[in-house]
Amino acid sequence: MARVALVSGGTRGIGASISKALKAAGYKVAANYAGNDVAAEKFKAETGIPVYKWDVSSFDACAAGIKQVEADLGPIEVLINNAGITRDGAFHKMTLEHWNAVINTNLGSLFNMTRQVIEGMRGRKFGRIINISSINGQKGQFGQVNYSAAKAGDIGFTKALALENAKGGITVNAICPGYINTEMVQAVPKEVLEKSILPLINRLGEPEEIARAVVILADRRGRRHHRLDAVDQWRAVYDVKRSALSCSKSPDWSALKSHSAQQSHEIQKKPPRLVAGALAKVGFGSALTPISVHRTESSVLSQIKAASQKSCRKAAKPQPLGGADTPCPRNVVH
Repeated sequence: MARVALVSGGTRGIGASISKALKAAGYKVAANYAGNDVAAEKFKAETGIPVYKWDVSSFDACAAGIKQVEADLGPIEVLINNAGITRDGAFHKMTLEHWNAVINTNLGSLFNMTRQVIEGMRGRKFGRIINISSINGQKGQFGQVNYSAAKAGDIGFTKALALENAKGGITVNAICPGYINTEMVQAVPKEVLEKSILPLINRLGEPEEIARAVVILADRRGRRHHRLDAVDQWRAVYDVKRSALSCSKSPDWSALKSHSAQQSHEIQKKPPRLVAGALAKVGFGSALTPISVHRTESSVLSQIKAASQKSCRKAAKPQPLGGADTPCPRNVVH
């Protein structure tokens, strides 16, 4: 029986790509949206995915909306907290309204949405919660104090919730995209995009690249003994934007997986301390930062890092990314 996945902000941009990718992977998908009825109906007509309208910044609206989704489709086992807005401006000019709007939608919604499904996930001993944060939650951004604060809060939320629920078969992860080709980024003035952003990253990421990472993290094999191992986690994000590593030759995944099985055999004998909490930074060079993995996998991660960098050094010619070459990063896994 297909698992039910709910995507907030799921009818446009990254959310729309996530909804489509999950449906293609066999999930029964419900897409939430806030107010653009025209876009939502167009999305529904094109994909056949049911859409549900409510404000994720309202706890009561989330409770009623999720109750309706579960009545229509069944218990929600995969939750993608993707909804987000911007109200940019320098902090000394920022209004309380703009602060509250961003904090309540981009951070408060994680509580409002997740609180409605967490008890059911704990009771069923299975759940996947994936929060779409942002690289600006890690590095900050001029004119986005509210947005950066909310997205940093998403990461803290992810880490703590992962700790609380790992033993119950529930994984909690965050993906931190860089600049992705969506309406939100397209709203950035063209001259700023071309002069200040693209020279650093060579091209914008695509929503479909984020969606592929979500499908990997939502996979049922992410549970306890059958969760994504270190190699699979690395490969997921390596594949999301391989060109960011400028490698014309991929690491030998089969050899790494074989070594992973030998080095991490203890994981099969006892439950891991924690099964969750990966950050995937996409846009400023892909990277996967395992916040918490079983300690027997640390050596595997080190060898993956070394192998991927060795592949980069051996590459005869770096793979161009939007015309300009990007140097191989020295600290891809950290």
